[in-house]
Amino acid sequence: MAFRYFETSTVCERIQAYLKATGEDHTLADVIRWASNMFAQPASDSIAIEGNDVQGNKAQLDWRIVRVEPIEDIALFRYLKSRGISPKLGSHYLKEVYLRHNSTLDAMYTLGIPNEDGGYGVINPFLEANIGPQAISFVRGHKPKANKVHIFHDFMDMLSAFIRFPQLRDSGDSICLNSHHQINDAFAYIKDFGYTKLYDWTSNTLEGKQVSKRLRAASIAEPQLRHFLMHKIYARYRTLNDWHVATLGP
Repeated sequence: MAFRYFETSTVCERIQAYLKATGEDHTLADVIRWASNMFAQPASDSIAIEGNDVQGNKAQLDWRIVRVEPIEDIALFRYLKSRGISPKLGSHYLKEVYLRHNSTLDAMYTLGIPNEDGGYGVINPFLEANIGPQAISFVRGHKPKANKVHIFHDFMDMLSAFIRFPQLRDSGDSICLNSHHQINDAFAYIKDFGYTKLYDWTSNTLEGKQVSKRLRAASIAEPQLRHFLMHKIYARYRTLNDWHVATLGP
């Protein structure tokens, strides 16, 4: 059975580039073996390309969650490592989410974080989406009734911040939007909650800037709440995780 996936470039090329970037062997045989592990299908020299069917909100309809377990898949651990996230930290906050396509019955492994409505924000090297009900993921800090809240686009950014700035998870709560569209969902957790400081770690994209404007407006509506833009730290990069990976030591 051939692998089915998305994008205009071939899947082989994308996987090969990923393996090369992470220092792994990247021959065709290595690509096929890696894809077999990630997509939970028999190895094949033929990798078919379908339309753009695994992106954005459409993935919520195309894919369903089959099971959720502690992370065990070696390809997922390697992906975490390639993004600068330790297996121990990733395993503490994330799950291994096994998906199946509703039409083709193809399957894949993803990293996922549960959201507040019973769905999951999921990521693997080729997919970032919400599966099931779409909502934010709220991560309580170690400090009871924290006065700080950190807003992240996704859990990779959140975990990157936890690594680079360990005090964050001790002194404040965190919200992963899982999608820029979930900003309204986040407001319900910010309004009248007693926060005095809101740290904005959203992406350096047009959508991220729009979210930042709305967070700024929300802070104005909450007289005690101050809005802090953190984008200067990773100004040259699309996301906090991109900066984290690019600036890691050898």
